Amino acid sequence: MSQPQYDSPTTVSFIVTARNSQSAEGRCGEFYRAFFDQGDSCRNYEGATQKADFLYLEPGENRVDTFTYTNLNPGEVYTFRIAYSWHTIKQITFNMSEPAGIANTIQTPQAQGVFMLDGRRHEALPQKRGIYIHKGKKIFIK
Repeated sequence: MSQPQYDSPTTVSFIVTARNSQSAEGRCGEFYRAFFDQGDSCRNYEGATQKADFLYLEPGENRVDTFTYTNLNPGEVYTFRIAYSWHTIKQITFNMSEPAGIANTIQTPQAQGVFMLDGRRHEALPQKRGIYIHKGKKIFIK
């Protein structure tokens, strides 16, 4: 089973490789269960999110499957576990981290005046021909 792959701030995926090593002679397939619980235990408590998916394997079959869970709450703890015959084989408990990013932006006022292309500043609009920058726009004086 892979570590959690965070596809977005509210979506997580797991890649699971399962194998039924029984021969086909007189054997039936096996069910594996993938449980996804809200919290750090396998108990289902009031208001909790719990989802169970089933993976059926024929005798001798190998399979790689992806389990994706969406609409998760950032900052919450979740548990993903694989069970065979109701016994947990593997389990991962993880925390959906809060999204990181830019919280607030500050706009700086535009510089006043007229600038030449090399960055030198003029107080007033020059009379000499050339290309200048005034209020964020290029102007051309003939």
